[in-house]
Amino acid sequence: MRPAIRSIRYLGQAPAQAGAGWFLAGQDGGQSISFESKTLWLFSDTLLGTRPDEDGDKLLSRPLSRRTSHFLANCAAVSQEPSFEASLRELRYYKDPQERPREILCANEQERLAGYRFWPEHGLMLDGKLFLFYIGIHQFDPSSTWGFRAVGSGLAVMDPTSGVAERVRKNDDWRLWPILGDDLHFGVQVIRPDDFVYVFSSRRVGIFSYALLSRVPAAEIGVPSAYEYLSSTEPAWSADAAEGCELTVCSPEFSVSFNRYLERYLMVYVDSYAKQLLFRTAPALWGPYSDAVNLGVLPHATKSTLVSLGFEHPQFARDGGKMVFVSYCQPGFTQNALVALTFE
Repeated sequence: MRPAIRSIRYLGQAPAQAGAGWFLAGQDGGQSISFESKTLWLFSDTLLGTRPDEDGDKLLSRPLSRRTSHFLANCAAVSQEPSFEASLRELRYYKDPQERPREILCANEQERLAGYRFWPEHGLMLDGKLFLFYIGIHQFDPSSTWGFRAVGSGLAVMDPTSGVAERVRKNDDWRLWPILGDDLHFGVQVIRPDDFVYVFSSRRVGIFSYALLSRVPAAEIGVPSAYEYLSSTEPAWSADAAEGCELTVCSPEFSVSFNRYLERYLMVYVDSYAKQLLFRTAPALWGPYSDAVNLGVLPHATKSTLVSLGFEHPQFARDGGKMVFVSYCQPGFTQNALVALTFE
């Protein structure tokens, strides 16, 4: 029996943060990782405004130019607030010497000149270190908004206190997981229900994206050769990533969590071009996943050609998962939009 939805409530946009000499004009991303009674929020492309008005007291959100803005390929913030909306109101960003939010996954000079930047995916805390998956993006046409492509996935080890992250390399290459099919996002969601860490990914073939699953002993998360890839939903595992089987159709980015209220795993994602929110459920991480339940079109700006990056944030769920919270993004540097789902 598929879960029934009692209500879908739009919560508006996440509060815009600001500091001395900067304000948040908008950002993509919005994955969250729970650790030590805190939440680490991860963002990709982020635009900061830096222009004061003529009185010098307030910050203008428009218009922005290269002179009055500051672009970040990624950034992160920590919150100790226990509720979803309060957590997003009280973000403490990792900052640069000018007290502005800064990148945590830094391209070196050679990478920057070649047009590379890095977007965080998901991760988890082990032995005081945060293991964070990310994808590399190559901007091959700077004149075009969409002139970029993913070129591989990597892993970084981050100190959650300082926000300093070191990218893991193999043979001097950060691309621990190269592209499979037409695209691969490795580390979209990370779960540790036992001694293994389970890592979800997405592989695009043509216009469709499919969910994949891999696992690694927790003690060897930083060792690429230790990963196994689900080759059959029996389940069976293979050391060869190319043998990974497809769990279900989804989107390039999605979230998976165990929902105690439903007593099943809950996969949440958005159909970007239809601008719709969908979910699937499964009795086990490897499935079988149910048919998609379509919750309809999400609120969006009339100019938005798509919505993307739909993530559930299970650490904020209420009543054992009866109510869950989802964020999603729109183009054009807006704030994350927020939704609450309540099951029957």
